[in-house]
Amino acid sequence: MKHKTIYLILASFSLLGAVFDAGARERADSQKLQKIFNSPGNVANTVAFLRAQDGKVLFSYNPSRVLMPASVTKLVTSAVLLDKFGPDKTFITRFYHTGTLINGNISGDLIVVGDGDPFLVSEKLWQAVSDLHHLGVRRIKGNIIVDQSLFRSAELDRSRESGKYQSEHAYDAPVSAFAVNFNTIALAIAPVHRLSSKSVQRPLVAIDPYPIDGVSIINRARSVSGNSHSIKVTRVTQANSKMKLVVEGVTSGGRSLEKVYRSLGPKTEIAGEYLRSFLEARGIVVNGGVKTGRKNMSAKLLYELPSYPLAKMILGLNKYSNNFIADVLTKRLGAEFPSIGRANAVGSGTYENGRFAIEKYLKEQIELKSMFVFNNGSGLSTKNRFSANGLSGLLVHIYRKMSVFPEFLSSLPASGVDGTLKDRFKKSKFRGLIGNVRAKTGTLTEPVSASSLAGYVRHPVHGMVAFAIIQNGITGKKQPSIGALRDSQEESLLFFLNYFKN
Repeated sequence: MKHKTIYLILASFSLLGAVFDAGARERADSQKLQKIFNSPGNVANTVAFLRAQDGKVLFSYNPSRVLMPASVTKLVTSAVLLDKFGPDKTFITRFYHTGTLINGNISGDLIVVGDGDPFLVSEKLWQAVSDLHHLGVRRIKGNIIVDQSLFRSAELDRSRESGKYQSEHAYDAPVSAFAVNFNTIALAIAPVHRLSSKSVQRPLVAIDPYPIDGVSIINRARSVSGNSHSIKVTRVTQANSKMKLVVEGVTSGGRSLEKVYRSLGPKTEIAGEYLRSFLEARGIVVNGGVKTGRKNMSAKLLYELPSYPLAKMILGLNKYSNNFIADVLTKRLGAEFPSIGRANAVGSGTYENGRFAIEKYLKEQIELKSMFVFNNGSGLSTKNRFSANGLSGLLVHIYRKMSVFPEFLSSLPASGVDGTLKDRFKKSKFRGLIGNVRAKTGTLTEPVSASSLAGYVRHPVHGMVAFAIIQNGITGKKQPSIGALRDSQEESLLFFLNYFKN
């Protein structure tokens, strides 16, 4: 009996020693990982790694500090959208007509009512127009009326305001209930392969897929020999709402066809001109013009065009960090779950209603109180603020929802494989991380450098781990390079996988 007691005491001491050793190793590992984020004083960090199955904190560094997340905000937007709407949710663009439809002729107007479909691309519009043709429509004697009334206005938030009348970007597009191709225009630019020495030759430039009334091209570019390529395209919106696409620079004959995308200006009649160009390409004549307005009560429903399922939209939103999709769906969420007014009523799709719906979800479902500022859904706003605790808590919450988690996870870029992570984790030492991280990136360079990475990593011991890393430069100090911040994120993930085994 005495020997058994001694054995149990020794075994207990051995177990306590093992626990102590494990705890000591864990503290040592945490201290080593913290060194990656101990900046020389010009970077603010908030970091958290949580085991997804139970929410246990595996590592944290200033986890409650709120910083500017940039496009990592889209994690919040997409998670709430999937949970509130469901992955199979569709939005219906409806086509009505006034007057009569006899022998293929609509005697009145064709009215298209937007429902906030952010993924109404050329293929979907071609489908709609072809179906109108199958329904026998051959001529519209009146106007095309675009009803954008679900959203209060095709407003530009402050992050897009600078590109209202002139822009060299695609993301400055107005956010409207009826939008074609993300409210952008594609310009196809093809070089001239046989150059004449007698005169300046221009590359071939055209709007894709069809010319659009109200949009003109000013081609000042030159085709040259060699491998030179520096094409610049600027969208200029004039006082009469007509648009010019100014093409400048040089391109060489060895280049292939390229497509450049530019945002529409503040007026959304161009979306109706898009529709007219597709109708006329299909052989449906439009006698009138394009106007914005409201569907009247006597208009007759002609055709309904369902959107792609929400899950496909979320994939485009997160994989490629599409700002337009995020902001349209924020307003559409507000139309469905308004804080003020009736659901899906005229003007209910506002940023305010959308923000309220997301803030309410975060406070009630994630129990976030003061650890965030949600200003817009895309992350373009420099006023957004989140902590690593808040973001990783959201990721744990969504992980536990089988109804939405598979679609949410598949929407996130895979490390070194696709989306915004395609060109990252390329150093040889990161080879084990290729495809093992699913995460959303975030980058801004003003007013300070901001780089973020948040998502999931598969750990050999802990299983799925939700993590969030937000890094901001500090005002008034030399700004860190985005590359250096990204390096620290990748280093921290590698260290975490290799050493946090307890």
